[in-house]
Amino acid sequence: MRQNPIISIIIPTYNRPELLRRAIKSVLNQTFQRFEIIVVDDGLVERANKIIKEIDDLRVVYIQHKENRGASAARNTGNEKARGEFVTFLDDDDEFYPEKLKKQLEIMKKFGKQIDYTFCLADIYSQQTGDFSYTQKYDLEEGTGSFFEEALSMNMAVATPSIFCKREKALEIGVFDVTFPNAEDRDFFIRLSKNSKGFFLNQSLVKVNFSDSEKVRLSGNLEFRIKGREKLLEKYNYDLTKRPKVLAKHLLLLAFLCQKNNDFKKANDLFFRGWKLNKRDFRFLKQILKNLFLHFFYKTLKKKTN
Repeated sequence: MRQNPIISIIIPTYNRPELLRRAIKSVLNQTFQRFEIIVVDDGLVERANKIIKEIDDLRVVYIQHKENRGASAARNTGNEKARGEFVTFLDDDDEFYPEKLKKQLEIMKKFGKQIDYTFCLADIYSQQTGDFSYTQKYDLEEGTGSFFEEALSMNMAVATPSIFCKREKALEIGVFDVTFPNAEDRDFFIRLSKNSKGFFLNQSLVKVNFSDSEKVRLSGNLEFRIKGREKLLEKYNYDLTKRPKVLAKHLLLLAFLCQKNNDFKKANDLFFRGWKLNKRDFRFLKQILKNLFLHFFYKTLKKKTN
């Protein structure tokens, strides 16, 4: 008779079964083995059923969405079906290091009711070349704490696979917000940290394979990133209004994205709003001048090409 899993690993996948194989193997190679893997297939072009059949492990649960609903919805489906006391998430193109589950479970067991989650660092690699890029670094001391201020101010970019939390807490906060076109991982961690304590483990336990091709596809990506940032501003308006300097930082980052998207008027409005909130930050005045120059250059170039 099989034991009930202690940990549920939720893997959303979308039309890339070969990458999924690598992700699943990184879980099967864990030093802690009492888990289940819930693969939620959100792709309609290349289904992952063949890969699941080849892996042939009873701990792998395979669920197919009948229509494309997005990564957030896929994670939520997985969390609804999970049987483990704890959940952690793995994107189909990322990997866990062998000690990931063991070390994070030990922390959760040690601190019990004191914490609801733990998170670690990630090693960033190039998806295309396989080359190592860098290891994340946070200006934090290892240990327990309330990380809401850091999450809200975006002083750290917590990779989704590095999060390990109580399943009941994930359900309590509503797991992932499907209305976000981008930045849903930031939103999830902000909500996770808002009314509960966690533990920061200053070790890299996950490998995030960043796609360089996505990096250069600015058109569609930028639109989603802008909408995601706008959604964050809207959703946390109350908390951000009470923290003018943090709100100014959000406006600055959103303005940069609008500038990259050649929406110079919107960028300028955001730079001005940020400057009014934090007049000691001279980056705003510098960027306002730069933005005016870029706008003029863009209009001149556009006239010549028309």
